[in-house]
Amino acid sequence: MASCFSSHPNVIPSLQVAVKNNIDVFYFSCQYPISMLFVEDGKMERQVFLTTWKEIPNDSEAQFQIKDCHLSS
Repeated sequence: MASCFSSHPNVIPSLQVAVKNNIDVFYFSCQYPISMLFVEDGKMERQVFLTTWKEIPNDSEAQFQIKDCHLSS
């Protein structure tokens, strides 16, 4: 099966995200390897997903807290 990206080898899949809260809507995008969307039979058992998720190294995670952020609309 040919990949939909085979004719465009420089295409990097991107997940576009919007987060809405009581202040505003924030938009960002994340790049990801296309292979993470597919498994051979199209299914992933719950336990396999959880195990795979937990195998992601901690240094791949980023967290931050915004303090003293005063916005007005």
